[in-house]
Amino acid sequence: MSCFIIATIGGRGSLFDYFSALGTELISRGHRVIILLDGQDRRAEDAGHDPSILTWPSLRATEWRDARFLHALIERHRPACIISNFSAVTICTLVGWLDRVPARVAWSHTLMRPIAMDVTIPRWKLRYLVRRRGYVAKFATHHITASEALAKELQSTFGVPAARIRILRFLLPDPPAIHVPIRRNVVLCPSRHDPCKGHSVLIRAVPFIRVACPDITIEFLGKGSMRGANESLAASLGVQDACRFLDAVPQLKVRELMASAALVAVPSLDEAFGLVNVEAASVGTPVVGSAVGGMPEVIIDGETGFLVPPDDPRALAEKIVLILKSEDLRRRLGRAARERFESTFSMRNMPEHADFFESIVGGTGS
Repeated sequence: MSCFIIATIGGRGSLFDYFSALGTELISRGHRVIILLDGQDRRAEDAGHDPSILTWPSLRATEWRDARFLHALIERHRPACIISNFSAVTICTLVGWLDRVPARVAWSHTLMRPIAMDVTIPRWKLRYLVRRRGYVAKFATHHITASEALAKELQSTFGVPAARIRILRFLLPDPPAIHVPIRRNVVLCPSRHDPCKGHSVLIRAVPFIRVACPDITIEFLGKGSMRGANESLAASLGVQDACRFLDAVPQLKVRELMASAALVAVPSLDEAFGLVNVEAASVGTPVVGSAVGGMPEVIIDGETGFLVPPDDPRALAEKIVLILKSEDLRRRLGRAARERFESTFSMRNMPEHADFFESIVGGTGS
């Protein structure tokens, strides 16, 4: 049987849940699995766990000592596959190539356009990052994404051949049963306040929503660089009484708030996938979101929720009002969203993902 090394982020969030479940499934098939977390999550380290959980020497896997650490780990365990995410991709891909690890999997989670919106860096540095990522990509044997949008960017921007790309829809555990009353006048927007998330579009939609639903409340959940600006915008439009700005809360509480909201709004200006859309579907709450990036691959317009053009407050308001004014529509969309979650995004589909990783350790390029 084979050894798999999985480098991901800590924090015990949805990403960790996914890779922990993948590791457990591979272990059940007789494989060895080691999960590497950022150095900032040292309390999670447990070498005796199954799968084993280790941490990088650095806070982020970007230093020479991290490369030496990975080399020693490879020498000891001779993995057949390394799966890497976020900052660990460069070291895992290049060290894995030098140490002749047969399968080197780079997992892409974010589009470059939202990154460019959210991070203030010189254009030359952005071009450098694109070129560096394209260079590193050549040394990966496989690239995984959760959406067609990301797959297309890998090809067009980073020159990755289509044959090396596989789309695996992100999977979430089935949440525990949540029994909460529906707050018919509440719209939840659960994402960080960054430019690409488009909170200002939703705030500008509030005056239009109020015409039909004067008691509307928008709950913004999370922090971020644009929170102060968004609060000021709500005040300047005279809708601050309809906008509640809440701090981040534990994941279980997020699901409870989603389950109790009339709908979830995701007004992103661009989005690789939108995990929040899947989280809402898991509790049977419809989403009104932007038709950008990978969002249309999650939300089926008119069936599990509604899609609207980005940066269009009137269109966003129109679809939100449709759901607020019709409990029957909300229930129909919510049921369909939950059914799509079960068929496509539930952890019950993990055996198919494990099948893929088992298949690539049998025949890979160098």
